[in-house]
Amino acid sequence: MKKKYLALAVSAALAASVLGGCGSETKKTKEAKNYDKLLNKDNPTTITIWHYYNGVQLMGFDEAVEEFNNTVGLDKGIIVEAYSKNSVSELADSVVASVKKDSGAETPPNIFQTYAETAYVVDQLDGLADMSKYLTKDEISEYIDNYITEGEFAGDGSLKIFPTAKSTEIMMLNATDWQPFADATGVTTDDLSTW
Repeated sequence: MKKKYLALAVSAALAASVLGGCGSETKKTKEAKNYDKLLNKDNPTTITIWHYYNGVQLMGFDEAVEEFNNTVGLDKGIIVEAYSKNSVSELADSVVASVKKDSGAETPPNIFQTYAETAYVVDQLDGLADMSKYLTKDEISEYIDNYITEGEFAGDGSLKIFPTAKSTEIMMLNATDWQPFADATGVTTDDLSTW
């Protein structure tokens, strides 16, 4: 259940970022750890999330948002409003238009799913927050280094993309079908090492 709330907990931390300030690493760490003291359940903070989920993923995400809003969110004073933008490309177009304040564009969301290319464009428009202020070094160290490095693309020590959803590409080989092919061609699985 803890993992289920990870993205939404990050949302809460980002909401608190509006109230955060500059200062020493110690002060930043204290602010990040005490963000819930800045929340008020009688005057809830609303966090808007744009994503590209649909189908089963959308149903699962909507259930997680509803459960969060009715439990932790209710208790802490956080309301999450999630909106599907249907596809990765529609989401990217919507985010860029909103940050540019194009005519007819919606207000930018607090959080959105994105690939690094779109994040870079939005960052050039000064539309991304630095999340490193709200995470301790120990918290960041719990993530795969390359995932964090991808989010530090600005080169200034800031963390602009937080890895809440990553995938690994794999190739599976049916050994029953592979063996006749390998015998007929003289290849081995070692020949796939550079594929």
